[in-house]
Amino acid sequence: MRNIWRKAKIKILPALLFLAASAPALAQTWFWKDRHGNPIPDTPSQESVNGVGAWLLVTSDEDWEAKWNTPKETIPSYTEASTVTVGKHVFILAFVANPTRSSQGDVNVTCDFETERPNHVVTHQSDIECLKGKPLGSERTLYLTKQIVGFVGGKEDPKGKWIVRITIKDLNRPVNIPLETSFTLQ
Repeated sequence: MRNIWRKAKIKILPALLFLAASAPALAQTWFWKDRHGNPIPDTPSQESVNGVGAWLLVTSDEDWEAKWNTPKETIPSYTEASTVTVGKHVFILAFVANPTRSSQGDVNVTCDFETERPNHVVTHQSDIECLKGKPLGSERTLYLTKQIVGFVGGKEDPKGKWIVRITIKDLNRPVNIPLETSFTLQ
């Protein structure tokens, strides 16, 4: 009997080592996928941390809201804006996926929002409510946060690269996800 347990321990040890080595990968329960269902790597504007996903998008789609307010079976597609001309609108949208629910079923996500102009003037707001309360949908649902910023470049605005940063903070987990994107005003 003693010999059987020794063999069993030898077989269990590699399995435990495998699980310990793969624990970080197993802990990552949320990841972004392309249209074909293939995982895609994190980027500065789209990232997942400990099962929570976040995405920061600058879009030129004037109809972004109509695209968002569709049946859940319809996956909206947005045009990413990297260049903006004076007088044209862009919209800065922040999304969060799989926010942690409290024991009462509530989510509590705040955001730190920052813009940096080409002349290095920075505007910063901290701890803005982004998503709070009892969300509709499953835990894997992608939610549009309350942080929606419209921008129209004026003739007096500095031309060049505008940097947008947001930190999505899931206060129930706690998880912070810093994101960054940019556009060029011409």
